[in-house]
Amino acid sequence: MINISVIGNLGYDCVVRDAGNECVIAFSIAHNEKWMDKDGITHEKTVWVSCSKWVREGNITLAQYLKKGTKVWVSGKPEINTYQTKSGDWVSDLKLTVEKLELLSSKSDKNDEEDKKEVENDK
Repeated sequence: MINISVIGNLGYDCVVRDAGNECVIAFSIAHNEKWMDKDGITHEKTVWVSCSKWVREGNITLAQYLKKGTKVWVSGKPEINTYQTKSGDWVSDLKLTVEKLELLSSKSDKNDEEDKKEVENDK
């Protein structure tokens, strides 16, 4: 089995869908890569990973923490879907069935830090 890990920020608040005795928590992670070319020009690329985490019904408390901007580490089974758009372009999507998830930060953590800076600046 192939297993990958991704660290990134959620692109939107998670969505919870009922699937019988289980629920699916769906979210998308943006992973940013920066590099400098031989001419000293900095480049940036964002890779989006669509994620789904299966949980038992009634055990979706995790969903309250998965808000836009939250930094997470996920690990799971990858799947690549390739399709052709109406314009004729070929597109590949990376999807991940999440087995492990760890919250690295939350939006409220960032707000707390900003509030602390504002308080220090007011002194």
